Amino acid sequence: DLTGDSLAQAAGGDYEALRAYLRRRGVAAYEAKVAEIEAAEAGLAAKAGRFFVLAQTDSLWKEHLMAIKFLQQAVSLRGYAQRDPLTEYKLEGYQLFLEMCAQIRRNVIYNVYCFAPEKARVGPDGRTGGEAAAAKAAEKAEKAEKKAAAGSSRKKSGAAAA
Repeated sequence: DLTGDSLAQAAGGDYEALRAYLRRRGVAAYEAKVAEIEAAEAGLAAKAGRFFVLAQTDSLWKEHLMAIKFLQQAVSLRGYAQRDPLTEYKLEGYQLFLEMCAQIRRNVIYNVYCFAPEKARVGPDGRTGGEAAAAKAAEKAEKAEKKAAAGSSRKKSGAAAA
């Protein structure tokens, strides 16, 4: 769909026009993906986006902290090269932070475009698959709780009889 010739024709040889064209295409593709996700379940696009941002921020922040720890050790040696370690640490730390932010944006966009939701299946009782599974799990937990409570009351009555 996007070839060098089609991009050159759309931009007319101007860098800013090419940039604006690619931005329009990206926004249109994102809006189409959001519409596809919303067709599966209302509000799912916002939930998925929030999840992707949090997951990427969490994992990349941990990597960033490890990189900062490594940087701290590496910068301490730069004092021998007559360079201010604090200035070096600030500059390189800021670059690492900018790279992390760009990586978060890139990964979130990639995850949104790869996200393929399934429509919720409604069972005979009118509940979706997730709701039915949650109800089953709650029933199972309730039965186990009752069984544990019955077992502990038997132990108490057995200990009282002895």
